[in-house]
Amino acid sequence: MTARGKSWETKLEVWHDGYRRDGRAVVWKTHPGVTVVRGKAVFTSAGPPDFIGVSGERSFVFDAKETAKDVLYCSQLKRHQAMDLEATVKHGGSAFLCVRANGRQCVIPWWPDVSARYWGDAKTFDMARAWDFGDDGWLDLVRILM
Repeated sequence: MTARGKSWETKLEVWHDGYRRDGRAVVWKTHPGVTVVRGKAVFTSAGPPDFIGVSGERSFVFDAKETAKDVLYCSQLKRHQAMDLEATVKHGGSAFLCVRANGRQCVIPWWPDVSARYWGDAKTFDMARAWDFGDDGWLDLVRILM
């Protein structure tokens, strides 16, 4: 993960702490399986999407992405993470990408057209279809979209 991506996740976690404190949602950071071999961390499994949570009676999963460009490439989302987003939706949860693209903060819901674009031959996600949110965080927007 780049330093830029880490700063985005850190900002998200500040919002998540506030959501928990206010009783609005509980959001957990996920981690890939890791073991230590000769003093070094070695990944033992592919990691799930970055965050899982619940708000009210709705569960959700999302991956955090950051880019210095105005475009988010489909290749930035790993195949196994996309499969987890798909599975969440299939089982009644909500899934999305939480993106900071060139300073723009937005959500890309994992709706059928987004899924088709990812699994098809598109090179980028359609940023014109992303939903912007402000400095108070993404939760209110996602609750409407869920």
